[in-house]
Amino acid sequence: RNWTLSKEEYEDLSSKGEIYFSKNGDGVPRLKIYESSETYSIQSSLFTDVHTSITGKNEL
Repeated sequence: RNWTLSKEEYEDLSSKGEIYFSKNGDGVPRLKIYESSETYSIQSSLFTDVHTSITGKNEL
C-alpha cells in the first residue's frame, strides 16, 4: 500500500487516535474524517453545473 503520509506523520496521527482500524483487523487502516473538519465540502451537482444545449442557444 502507498501512503500519502510520512512514517512520522502516520505515527503521530495513530497516537492521537486519528486512524481507524477495523474491529477484526483484516481491513485497511483509514484516516478518520470529521464533519467539522476544514476539509469538509459539499459536492456540487452535475445537473446544476452543466448547462444544456438549449441554455447555450439562448445565451447566443
